Amino acid sequence: MIEPSNIELAELPETSMQYIADLEQQNDELMASNERLIAAIRYSTDYLDDNKLNSIGSGSKAHNEMLDALSQSPQTSLAEHDAGVVEKMINEFLGGNKNSWMTVGEMLEYASQLRNQSKENESE
Repeated sequence: MIEPSNIELAELPETSMQYIADLEQQNDELMASNERLIAAIRYSTDYLDDNKLNSIGSGSKAHNEMLDALSQSPQTSLAEHDAGVVEKMINEFLGGNKNSWMTVGEMLEYASQLRNQSKENESE
């Protein structure tokens, strides 16, 4: 559980408590997803080592383990991710007004900002 060092959790506003609870739930879900991915990778590497094979066949148990782990991991759906980007762009640049307009240049600038954020996150 996240515990701020200088204040008691009981002193936090209810919205902060809910935010912390949401973050803890997200963390638990990510940890579970990570464990599924690790297990699938371990199974696949053991499969390759034990069978002295250099590939995993389509439809094999190892292949299905990896597909199952990936399908349960967050943000595996490109369409879901893209929809989130569009919604974020509408909310951040248009103030949530769906009847506003953005120029192509503004959209490209937003794409550039996202790429820069990604590069900054990778360098940290």
